[in-house]
Amino acid sequence: LEEAKSTSSDPFADLDDDQEDDYDWDNEFTPSSSSSSSSSRRRSQSSSASTSSKKLSGKSLRWLVALDDSSANHSMTRNPKQNEAQRDVTMLQGLVMGDCKRLFKVAPILVPPYRSRHLLGIRSHGDAARKDLYDVARSKVDDFPEVINEKRGVLSGDSYVMSDAWAAARYVQRTSMISMLRQDVELIAIVRQEVMKNKQLQRMAEAVVELYPRKAGRELQQVLEKKAEKLVDDELNRFLDAELEESRGVGGGKGRGPIVDLIRRQRRAASATAAWADGMHDEGNEVSDQRGFGGKGPYHY
Repeated sequence: LEEAKSTSSDPFADLDDDQEDDYDWDNEFTPSSSSSSSSSRRRSQSSSASTSSKKLSGKSLRWLVALDDSSANHSMTRNPKQNEAQRDVTMLQGLVMGDCKRLFKVAPILVPPYRSRHLLGIRSHGDAARKDLYDVARSKVDDFPEVINEKRGVLSGDSYVMSDAWAAARYVQRTSMISMLRQDVELIAIVRQEVMKNKQLQRMAEAVVELYPRKAGRELQQVLEKKAEKLVDDELNRFLDAELEESRGVGGGKGRGPIVDLIRRQRRAASATAAWADGMHDEGNEVSDQRGFGGKGPYHY
């Protein structure tokens, strides 16, 4: 954080409060990191970006700000120094959240590390989990930063901090995309119907019918609902993974299961219907590819 302050990485460092309030946030796509450029130059860059991507401005794009909750699952210890360090981290985390909200006009989302790692299939704990996470980040992102301790000649802990941040951002993006998919009520109903064919869920459903309306039946019904929702989310995640692989040309996005293929057919049918409706509404406008979420953008991590 101190290094970031010393290099003036704030893209709006040379704007006063009034200028910052008047800044065109909706059309800002790639903020410049140089503090020496003028605000007028930034506005011209922003206007050119909005001209070339006019359809993606405004409500079509929004910031998703993630913050790795490094203080999660840390309890008080008998060591005063460790308690003081945890308190400092918590205070710093609050300051960073405030700065992010001021810059991006959206509240950051705190992501517990175990959730972001679980999404990537990491089940280890402690330092081993951070190392595994860094290896995953290196395998999925070309030229992922690598900071070497020059004195010791080993990998610096700063590298693990960057992979932690990457995992948190990916988790928030994925949960947002799952939420977008869940807005399709018809799609979720179809997926849920397929998921309920699971033998374990079928046995639980039969037990619920037998026990209802007793308390045990109501409790088992709640467990059944949670398991079904989790399986639905798992299938949606497999679908998004397949779409991501296809957009990158890796594996063709195949081999994910029959439910994923069903989701794909449903999404493409819905997109074709939407494209036909748009063409009927305005035949002069070119209908973009809406196979996923409007192109490859959301699938680029």
